[in-house]
This record gives sequence, structure tokens and C-alpha cells, in this order.
Amino acid sequence: MDDILASFLAHLEAQGIRFAPGVRIVADGKLHRVPSADDKPGQRTAWYRLPLDSPVSGAGGDWRTGARLTWCSKRLSALSPAEREALRQRIEQDRTRAQAEQEGRYKEAAARALRIWTASAPASANHPYLLKKQIAPGISRQRGDMLILPITGFDGDLRGVQTIS
Repeated sequence: MDDILASFLAHLEAQGIRFAPGVRIVADGKLHRVPSADDKPGQRTAWYRLPLDSPVSGAGGDWRTGARLTWCSKRLSALSPAEREALRQRIEQDRTRAQAEQEGRYKEAAARALRIWTASAPASANHPYLLKKQIAPGISRQRGDMLILPITGFDGDLRGVQTIS
């Protein structure tokens, strides 16, 4: 197990993806966000996913740089047809699961935005931000001293909100 983790990390580092010191790899097949060696405190721009299914393979990258790579514990040419098929199926399942998780996060964000939007009143023309910019409230709303603007998709559905304090 330690050899697999070390090999995975060495491959990432050889390709310029360096995790911050002390990052421990959890080989559970889930997406993990971790700090890269160049991150400021609190940032987590690096990521990895490492399942232990046979053949062991994973992926990693850095969202800030756009770097992304895949890794397999065996040379691809050394994989049997059954291992190649198992790897192909796992990659497809991972893609499907990641897409579903992302869509779930989008729906959750849209629901949260709708709650904020409906709980807010139309913005006052005397809001300090609107006065400073010399603009009318338009469709903006207000909650306390916070100005709330809608973010909609091309279909007109509310996707999120922007807040201005």
C-alpha cells in the first residue's frame, strides 16, 4: 500500500503537481481537495482521486494551473484485456458519479439562492452602494444592508445570487 501511494505521489510530483508538506493520501476513490505546495494558508487548489480497485489507478491535478494527469500502477501495455475493461468501466463510472455530484451541488446552490432571494425585499433607492454608483435599484433586492443581485441561466432560472455589502 505504501509503495502504491509513494508511486502515485512521485508521478504527480514528476509532472509538477506538488502537494503541501503533510498532505496524506486517502485511497478511497473519492475526490479530495488538498493544498498545493504553492498555496496560501486556507487554499486547496490541488486535488486527487485514488481508488484501490485493481488495477490501481488514479488522477490528480491543480485547478489553479490547470494541470491534470492520470496514473496507473501498471504500464497500460501490461494490462490484460479484463483489466483494461475494468479500468475503462471504472473511469466511466467515476465520470458519471462526478457529473451527478456536480449537478447536485448546482441544484443545492440554486435552492439556497432562491431562499435568499425570496426572503429579501426590493432594494431601497437609498442603499449606499446604489447612491455611490448613481444607479437605480432595478431588480435588485435587499436584506439588511446587503444588496442582492440575481444570477440566472440562459433559461431565466435563478442559479445563484451575488451579494454586495
